[in-house]
Amino acid sequence: MWVALVLASPALARPPLLAEIAAGSLGGAVKTALFYPLDTLTTKAEAKRGALGAAEPGARALYRGLGVSLLCGLPYACVFHTANSYAACCLSVIIPAAPVDATTALAAAIASFVATVVGVPLEYLKHRAQVRAPGFESLAASLGTVRAEPSQLYTGFCTTLARNVPYNALHFSLFAAFGRLLRALFPARQAPALGLLCGALTGATVSFLTHPFDLLNTRRQVGTALGRERTANVVTSLELLARREGTTALFRGWRPRCFQYTAAGTVFFGVYSAVLERWPHVG
Repeated sequence: MWVALVLASPALARPPLLAEIAAGSLGGAVKTALFYPLDTLTTKAEAKRGALGAAEPGARALYRGLGVSLLCGLPYACVFHTANSYAACCLSVIIPAAPVDATTALAAAIASFVATVVGVPLEYLKHRAQVRAPGFESLAASLGTVRAEPSQLYTGFCTTLARNVPYNALHFSLFAAFGRLLRALFPARQAPALGLLCGALTGATVSFLTHPFDLLNTRRQVGTALGRERTANVVTSLELLARREGTTALFRGWRPRCFQYTAAGTVFFGVYSAVLERWPHVG
C-alpha cells in the first residue's frame, strides 16, 4: 500500500514494477513479523466475545497465524502493486490534467479493489488462527476445514472492501497533505525524517478513521457477528452494532491497531525506500 508514497511526489520517477513488488513484499513481511502481536491483540479485542477455541497461554498465542500472513503476503503484494502501477499509468493517460495526488489516490483505490480477491482469504485464515477457532488450530487443520467449504474463505468480502478502499485512498492523500504541512513547518529538516513522520501520522489517522469497518470485518470473519450484523450491508450492520453495544463499541481495539499502524508505517516506508534506492545497483 505504501507504493503511492513514492508516486505522490511529481518530482520522483516511477520505479520499475518489479522493484515496487520487491520493495512492497519485503516491507510488508518485515512490518508483519515485527508487529504481529499487536495485530493479534486487535483481533481479540474486536471480536469481543473472546477466543472461539481454548485459551492458549504464553507468547506463542500472539504469533498464531503469522506463517499464513507471511506466506500469503507475496501474492497479495504482487497483485496490489501490479494493479496500482497499471491503474496509475492508465489514469495518467485518460485524465492527464488531474492532480497527481488525486490520480494516486484513485489508482490505489482501484488496486485495493483488485487485491481484495487475494486479501480476503488471507485475512479469514489469519483471523481464525488468531482466535484459535475450531478447525483452525494449525495450518493443516485450516486447509482441511476450508477444503470442505471453500466459499467461506470470502467471508467478509464487502467489509474488507469498505475498509481497504477508503483506507488506501485516504492514506495517500493524507500523506501528501501531511508532507506539505511538515515541509512548511520544518523547512530545515531532511526529507527522509519528514517522510517517516508523515508515514506515522498518516497510519495512525487513517487506521483510526477506518477502524469500525475493520472491527465489523473481524467479527464476520471470526464468527462473532450477530443476527443481521452478519448479512446486512456494511452501514446497516454498523448501525445495528452501535445500537446494541453503544457507539464506543465501534472503536473497540483501536489502541493496539493505531499503534501497530503508526509503528508499521515508519518501518514499511523505511524498508520500501531502502529497497528502491538500492534496486538499480542490485545484480
